[in-house]
Amino acid sequence: MTDEELAYIIEAVKEIGEKHEEWAKDYVYDPHNNEFYHKSESKNKTSRIVDWFNM
Repeated sequence: MTDEELAYIIEAVKEIGEKHEEWAKDYVYDPHNNEFYHKSESKNKTSRIVDWFNM
């Protein structure tokens, strides 16, 4: 790992620590599967995935 890569990671962790409360407002937690979803994310994943198989 280079010094540049390490600095990038450190800055990312620092930013998460500073902004986690603000960023958390954009997500909802589903305790049934222990996952977070962005509020704009569609509940229906099928429509997104179907296009992968169309030629």
